[in-house]
This record gives sequence, structure tokens and C-alpha cells, in this order.
Amino acid sequence: MGKLSFIVFVLCIWISFKSTSHSSNGSNSSPSSVNSDSAWVFQDILLDGEAFEDPQASARLLEYDFYRDICPEAEKIIRTRVHQLFKIKAAVAPALVRLAFHDCFVETGGPFYPLNTGRRDSTAAFADSATNELPSPHADLSETLASFSSKGFDERETVSLLGAHSIGVIHCNFFQNRLYNFRGTHQPDPSLDSEALNQMRTTCPKKDLSASPAPSPDFEGSPLPTSRSPSLYNELLAAPPASFDNLLLLPSKTQKLAMAYDGTGPNFGTVYYRSLLQGKGILYADQQLMAGEETGLWVRAYASDSSLYQRDFALAMMKLSNRNVLTAPRGQIRLNCSRVA
Repeated sequence: MGKLSFIVFVLCIWISFKSTSHSSNGSNSSPSSVNSDSAWVFQDILLDGEAFEDPQASARLLEYDFYRDICPEAEKIIRTRVHQLFKIKAAVAPALVRLAFHDCFVETGGPFYPLNTGRRDSTAAFADSATNELPSPHADLSETLASFSSKGFDERETVSLLGAHSIGVIHCNFFQNRLYNFRGTHQPDPSLDSEALNQMRTTCPKKDLSASPAPSPDFEGSPLPTSRSPSLYNELLAAPPASFDNLLLLPSKTQKLAMAYDGTGPNFGTVYYRSLLQGKGILYADQQLMAGEETGLWVRAYASDSSLYQRDFALAMMKLSNRNVLTAPRGQIRLNCSRVA
């Protein structure tokens, strides 16, 4: 099933061998309400040219509907297939977000946004860069903002991108220090809500979870087990996925905290931000968004306006996807997405 899931992707990549390169066809405003339907977001994003300014010429070679002459329904086919996969295995959503973030940040199920196509894969892997450059889940706000700023993202965009932690799972050993021994004090993180602390301790009892992370399994691997936390935690807390560098999926026997609500659909993101307002963020780096005046402003805005958040998230993801892209004749077209040819 896992291998079949990528047939459509491989097909559309393969046909690009036969194609010729096509020429290429606001971030700090105050929070305000916007419409949320996909058609409006699509039109608004395409018209907002300033959001995608990129000094690199390669990004201008990308465009939406790149394969319109040789595979006119490529985007529709891929989107339909991902929807089908999501119904079978919901873990595909955070996995794809994680893939996009790692690829675009190092080298460079919610809201819809058009993705420019025509890019190629790198001829090298960047495991060391993924270890050294991506933000740490234990980072203070200043460190997180500096990391994103070095890639061209302002505070508003940083807050919106971290909202991707609305879906997926996170493993206990990546926040256990907040529960039992915050910064060597042998006490919990004082910024963590007491109710959330008790719920998280129930899911992640005190023990040694120091084993090194194992590589993420392929889609054809066994389904990722998830378990829901009880009571009020289910309603208020959205667990982030393993989307920071070293939050790799551990063996299935390892304890993990799953998202506590349906993180997709029209309310994508809002529960995550509401959890931060209540001191219930799981990762220290996430909760730190409330430590800054401007980042806290955007947390409050997104918690109360899902339409605004989904628009900003779409714009930030499109900007992220246009960082340091490779286009013909550079790079390669991989028939196996996980292997460098």
C-alpha cells in the first residue's frame, strides 16, 4: 500500500523528463478577519506577489500547474490521492508537513494552498544540516526567532508555521524534562499548567527514556499507534507532530502523546493556539511563543480567528516551499523519493 501511494507522485515526476522549463508566470499587518474558503485563499495567495519575493532566480522557474500541457490534472490527482491516503492512515498529514519543513528549511489536512511545481531533488543528503540548523524543541523564544529569521521569516510567519504542530504525535522523551526535571531543578516547568502537567505525567510516567531516536519508518511500515489523553485535555490540547529536527519517530513501543482532537478541517490550528494561551503547550519552544509581545499577539489572534490563521499558514508554507529550489538542469528527478540517485 505504501509503495502504491507514491505511484502518482512518481508518475508526475517522471513525465517532467519530457517537459521543458516554463517561465515563471505581507506579513506584518495587524490581525484581521478574512474569508476561509479554499477558492478565496487560492485567489488571494496568487495575487499577493509580495509574499513570495525571492532573490533566487530558480524560484521564478516554478509555477502552479507546471505540468498543464503533459499532465493537466496533476495537482488534482495528487490532492485526491493524499485525501485517500489520509483516510487510510492519518499519519500521512504530519509526515508530509514534516517532509516539507525539513527539506525547505534546511535547504532553503487543513488549509488549501497552491504549490508551485517544476522543482527537482538534490543530489546530496543533508543529515548534518538537519541536525545542526533546525530549531530545537527546547529553545527559548529568542533562539527560535533567530533561527527562523535567518531563513527570512518574521515573527508572524514563525508563529503561523509552528501551528503545524496541531497534528501528529510527539514522544515523551522530548518533553519529559518539563514534567520532572526542568533545567536540572528536579521540579516541573513552572510555566506548565498544573492540569496539563498531571495529564502529561499520566501518559508519560517518570522513567529513563534516553534511548536515541530511530529513523522514521517508511509509509509501508506498520501503522503509527496513537492514544488519546482523557478528559479536558482532549478538548484543549493539540499535540505537535515530530516536526523539529530530532523529533524522529521512535519504535512503536516508545510512549508518545497523540494529538487530542481532530486537527484538520476548518478549525485547524485554533486549539493549538488556545492551549498556549492556557499554558498547555507540550514543547517548551511552543509555549515560549507566549513570552514575546508580538508573538503572543499572533497566538491570541490565531486562537480566535481560524480563517486568519489558515490564510497566514498557507502564505508562509508557500514562501517556505520557494526557498533555494532546484530547477533543470540542476538537481535530479528521483524515482525513489527517499534515495539519492
